[in-house]
Amino acid sequence: MGEQVFAFKQFSVDHENAAFKVGTDACLLGCWVNISKVQSVLDIGTGSGVISLIIAQRCNAVIEAIDIDKSSALQAKRNFEKSPWKERLVSHNQSLQQYEDKNQSRFDLIICNPPFFRGSTPRSNLRSHVARHETDLTFMNLLDAAKKLTSENGRLAFVLPLNRWNENKELANTLGWFERRKLEIKPTESKKANRVLVELSQKPQKY
Repeated sequence: MGEQVFAFKQFSVDHENAAFKVGTDACLLGCWVNISKVQSVLDIGTGSGVISLIIAQRCNAVIEAIDIDKSSALQAKRNFEKSPWKERLVSHNQSLQQYEDKNQSRFDLIICNPPFFRGSTPRSNLRSHVARHETDLTFMNLLDAAKKLTSENGRLAFVLPLNRWNENKELANTLGWFERRKLEIKPTESKKANRVLVELSQKPQKY
């Protein structure tokens, strides 16, 4: 086990070799997402696998996790293998595009902590840059692929900067996705919300 380890109630996460480390956003998303009637999950850009592990702790779903970064996918695999739910967790070293082309499965839930940033100067650490920037995965890529990979009543959940969701909500609607749940997050009580957890489905909300 590496030196960089997070301990949770029923599992621990080593993220020493993951391109994107365990953070508050991923933990909040994994704890907040609705897992009612969820039997199958796809975790896109899994990193250390923390979101998959949180969901595995909350329900009995079979979970597939993918990451374009080889070291991250291997880190997730090791974390899965030492967890109490290793029979239900699988890690693949694949991009979303590669996975989409070869996979025929449909998922009740697709979850993603996607790249946040656009147009900024690339970091010297290329792995970190790819994990945090829209280099290989755009929001439109995510919406298109999720539409093909979700089951009839499947949902897509993610965390984004609030301004990015406000910019992209109309795009999501145009592509046939509708907001089901949303939670805005403030960094402190006195500051404005800067992150948002969002859950979409392909069926409009009934009021």
